[in-house]
Amino acid sequence: MTPRIDIVGDESIDHQTRTYAEYRLFAALAPSIDMRQFRRASLVLRRTNGLRQRERILCAVAVELDDGSVTRFKAAGDHPYQAINRAVERVRQTSWPLLRGPHGGRRPPLKDAIAAMRPIPAPHG
Repeated sequence: MTPRIDIVGDESIDHQTRTYAEYRLFAALAPSIDMRQFRRASLVLRRTNGLRQRERILCAVAVELDDGSVTRFKAAGDHPYQAINRAVERVRQTSWPLLRGPHGGRRPPLKDAIAAMRPIPAPHG
């Protein structure tokens, strides 16, 4: 199954903001989670009235893994980009249960990567 990222918002959320949200969410997930186990993520932006009727933007993120587990995050901001950044930072800081390898899904330090390299065998001809 191909992983999906859905961005949802009303007509007040423009295309550029939706594109930014998709990019930020993918950039937060890619180094942190085993993408083979990632099924779907959704990011929903909506306007809401906060304290004293001040309008705020609520950003809700849900990440679903192949085992059916769903992790949810919420953040608010004075504008869409602030709400997106806050929610995505929470996604990025999460310790995902399905990370693989000794480096937790992140790239190993360069010295470890070089040490792990093996010579490529010459083709038999």
